[in-house]
Amino acid sequence: MPSGKMHVIIAGIFFICILYFLNVKHYLDWTPIIYLPAFLLYTLLPDIDIPNSSIAPEFKKFCVLGVIIGFLANYFKPHTYVLFFTIFCGVMLVATIFTTHRKFFHSPLAAAILAAPLLYIGWKFALSAFLGYCFHLLIDGELFQGGVAS
Repeated sequence: MPSGKMHVIIAGIFFICILYFLNVKHYLDWTPIIYLPAFLLYTLLPDIDIPNSSIAPEFKKFCVLGVIIGFLANYFKPHTYVLFFTIFCGVMLVATIFTTHRKFFHSPLAAAILAAPLLYIGWKFALSAFLGYCFHLLIDGELFQGGVAS
């Protein structure tokens, strides 16, 4: 199983190569490079259920802060998006604590669920995140096995 750094390096090279080949007919327009951070971040996300992974501690801190800030924001000015973000952070925090590695988070279903909130930013960000997540599964050889059913 590749390390987190290796996932990011392979994914970054893959993303730039795909971007290059897709844009050959468009005079090398590199503006889609703004989707690279979502792609790379989501390449690491399947390993959030491993306590010593490179992303798990930071992701848990983000979720705890998201829940705290979300509750405070909802208290002072309730809004549907803030409530959705708060619930999402809480569910993800609980899920990372109670799931085992290579089960739910190593599935295309998890990729779709985790990429869905980025639809609020734009469908290209969500697609980039989904593809980055699936690329991690492809590198691990689990894309077509589906961690949920196994």
